[in-house]
Amino acid sequence: QEFMDAMRQDIAWLGINADEEFIMSDRMDLFFKAGEQLVKGGNAYACFCNQDVMRDLRFKGVACAHRDVPVAENFKAWQKMLAKGYREGEVSIRFKGDMLSKNGVMRDPVLFRVDYHKHYRTGEKHCVWPLYDIASVVAEEHNGVTHVMRSAEFVLRAALHDELRKILSYRPLTIFEFGRFNVIG
Repeated sequence: QEFMDAMRQDIAWLGINADEEFIMSDRMDLFFKAGEQLVKGGNAYACFCNQDVMRDLRFKGVACAHRDVPVAENFKAWQKMLAKGYREGEVSIRFKGDMLSKNGVMRDPVLFRVDYHKHYRTGEKHCVWPLYDIASVVAEEHNGVTHVMRSAEFVLRAALHDELRKILSYRPLTIFEFGRFNVIG
C-alpha cells in the first residue's frame, strides 16, 4: 500500500489528474485470459525446470524437455496452477520464443509463476502471477495505451512485447526509449 500511496502523491505533485486508476491485481482475469490464449495456442508451455537449469539452458540457447509437451498437457498444467495445485517454484509458464535468438530475452522467458505470498489487496485469492513482460503488454492493451516511454534498459524487451501483442491480436504501440535523465528541483 505504501508504494501505491507514494505513486499517487507523486502524480498529484506533478499536477496530473488521472481519469482512471488501473490496479493490476484487481483485474487478474485479463492476465489469466491472455495466459490461457497463449497456452491453448501453443505459444506458451508449462516448464518444471528449476531456476538454475532454466537459466543455464537459456544462456546456452537450448530448449528444455518441457518445450514440446502437447498443448492439452500444458493447458491441464495451467488449470492446475490456477487451482493452487503446485508449490512455489515447481512450475512456470514460459513463452515459446526463439532459443537461438541473439536477443536472450526471446529465449523462452517466464510469463507466469506460482507465488503464495499474501497479497496486500487480494489476500490469498491468487497464486499465479504475471511477470513484467506479459503484465505490461496486457495492461497497455486494456488501458488503451497508444504511446509508451521506457528507459533504455528495456530496449531488448521490445521484440518480446511486439511478438506477444501480435499473438494476442493486440494493436501495435509507438514506443519511445530514452537514456538517463535527471529531474532537478
